[in-house]
Amino acid sequence: GWHPTITALIEQAETLYRWALFDRAPLERWQDGRAVLLGDACHPMLPFMAQGAAMAIEDAWTVCLALSEAQPVRQALTNYVNARQARTARVQKASRRNGQVFHRKSVPAQAATYGPMWLAGRTAPRLMMSAFDWLYGEDVVGATR
Repeated sequence: GWHPTITALIEQAETLYRWALFDRAPLERWQDGRAVLLGDACHPMLPFMAQGAAMAIEDAWTVCLALSEAQPVRQALTNYVNARQARTARVQKASRRNGQVFHRKSVPAQAATYGPMWLAGRTAPRLMMSAFDWLYGEDVVGATR
């Protein structure tokens, strides 16, 4: 039921994707004076760690806490940036890596990746999960108080 102009454009495309995934390196600068970025505006990430929204929520908590302290606004925003940049860059990097690890194209590559993961998950599940302690064990609320 789409307009013929739309269907003609779609038919001319060589490759179609259901959605686009864009990646970018961590930004070096999130702050300009009294203006600051948070969430996807400063650290957009691929969905392969499922942490984009979580990082934005952590940013929001951290920036609100920094602003609630008795200090100049610019310093509060600088403190927020300093508290968040390394963590969000690490999550971005991990997400990028997971995209490569969990989306192997060939069946042999999938077997070589998923087989050992399955075996490790069955024989040493705590060891497998401990790889994510740096992510899920972070106490953003306590760390920013």
